[in-house]
Amino acid sequence: MRKLNAQPPNPLIIRIHSFDEYLQCINVVQKRLSPYGKTSIFRGQRESKWNLIPGIGRPNCMREGIEKHEKKILNEFKRRSIPFLPNSFNSNSNWEWLALAQHFKLPTRLLDWTENPLVALFFAFEFEKDNDEDRAVWIFGAAERDFANATPAIDPFSLNKTMVYIPNQFTQRIVTQAGWFTIHGYQSDTNSWAPFDVSEKKLYKLEIKNDLRKEVLTQLNILGVNSFSIYADLEGLSAFLIWKHFQPVFAF
Repeated sequence: MRKLNAQPPNPLIIRIHSFDEYLQCINVVQKRLSPYGKTSIFRGQRESKWNLIPGIGRPNCMREGIEKHEKKILNEFKRRSIPFLPNSFNSNSNWEWLALAQHFKLPTRLLDWTENPLVALFFAFEFEKDNDEDRAVWIFGAAERDFANATPAIDPFSLNKTMVYIPNQFTQRIVTQAGWFTIHGYQSDTNSWAPFDVSEKKLYKLEIKNDLRKEVLTQLNILGVNSFSIYADLEGLSAFLIWKHFQPVFAF
């Protein structure tokens, strides 16, 4: 285990050089976070330099009056999606509407996380890329006060800070991906989305070498984490079979 590289301000950053080191690091970080958080959640990103910004807050979406645009888009999503709603879906909850829209790649104020550090690592390395920059897994230790009261009576658009949202398991992918979210409040005075509160040492970033992709995907598959287990549908099965039989990353 290499020495922690803490770079103020937070997050605390650790460099990872192998799959085994990643597993060791998860255990170390979990212990470090235990005084601060009730539970740990993980987010994989293929570019280490990317910040933790929800889709609606990224440059291709941000504009003046973004909250109005956000609600307008979500209302159109509601109107057009009715024939496709899951049977267990609660259409009276804006929380579930946001989660469903996020699930199907509509830009929202939600950011995807998972309870499973192996799933996060898969998402960090799932796709090839055209540069050799580091990938990353973020770890956040969520305390009791960080959890949103996600009931229909509470308006998710009223938040002005970042909180953790545990969705109901109304889609198969939320189940297989152990999916959680953070919900980012809008700050109208700065026309920006609320960042994480890093006043305590409970946000870590693991920077992982890009050239570990072959090792990482092979080891994850041995542990039962691959496109088919993550997506659990025919598209996921096809992606898994293409990777297994046509890519030079599978260890037979």
